[in-house]
Amino acid sequence: MLKVSLRKRRGSFQLSVDFEAATPGVTALFGRSGCGKSTTTHLLAGLLAPDSGRVEIDGTVLLDSTAGIDVPAQDRRIGYVFQDSRLFPHLDVSANLRYGLARTRADAGIRFDDAVALLGLAALLTRRPAALSGGERQRVAIGRALLSQPRLLLLDEPLATLDAARRNELLPWLERLRDELALPMVYVSHQFDEVLRLADSVVLLDQGRVADSGSITSMSRSRPLRAIVDDDTLGPVLEGVVDAVDASTGVARIRVGADLLNIESDQLAAGQCVRIQLSIKGVLSRGPGTAPQAPAQSAKPASPSGRADG
Repeated sequence: MLKVSLRKRRGSFQLSVDFEAATPGVTALFGRSGCGKSTTTHLLAGLLAPDSGRVEIDGTVLLDSTAGIDVPAQDRRIGYVFQDSRLFPHLDVSANLRYGLARTRADAGIRFDDAVALLGLAALLTRRPAALSGGERQRVAIGRALLSQPRLLLLDEPLATLDAARRNELLPWLERLRDELALPMVYVSHQFDEVLRLADSVVLLDQGRVADSGSITSMSRSRPLRAIVDDDTLGPVLEGVVDAVDASTGVARIRVGADLLNIESDQLAAGQCVRIQLSIKGVLSRGPGTAPQAPAQSAKPASPSGRADG
């Protein structure tokens, strides 16, 4: 469990956040620009000193201002991926990755070859950062953070500086990272489609406070969240199991409770768990004995662990 209670005043801005999140899993910090997302991650990482607070992850206390505990940033074992990759320009990809590995124990968990395979970096190892695309640089930055053997990975709007094509290129790698590593992650974004696709839970920040928090499915009904996310982006979110797929039409029949939805998707197979976001403009209709046709915005297969994606 990740337990966070932090207080910090910066000029006229006052941050006061309290939340808990299950581990492992992806917790999204979401909200408008200036709501305190990056300040919160800087405090978690130890890059910024709080006025007061407490941070505990899986029973290990990293900060407790009352007890006088404040583990230095370099000893917190928190990996940090910034908006810009911050790679060393004079080093090739291999050396940038090994910089993270060199700062850990020899018996550390994730190995160099594991990180390279997980993030598809084998063809890039001899290149310098200047020869990489924005998405490739961020993959290297994530690999370097992983090789520092973190107990928690912070991703502070890692897609914010990328264009749409590079953003779509990197998202599947982030999904793979989430699905294949039992590693707690805090993902910062102000793009809700990223949050819906990657996160298990959401902490909504507003003017330095937690306005609401909960699972993705429960937060799709959150009034504070709906106040800042348009209805087309935040449709109802359902979870179900693929009942069958018609190979000739590409239509999957998905069971949600006692109901059936028909979804067009070429990514699904019978028995898979899925998370479905419905278009708020769509109208569900069903005649006797028929399954409703759902205007889904996303319906994706579950990871090997059985969690639902979307």
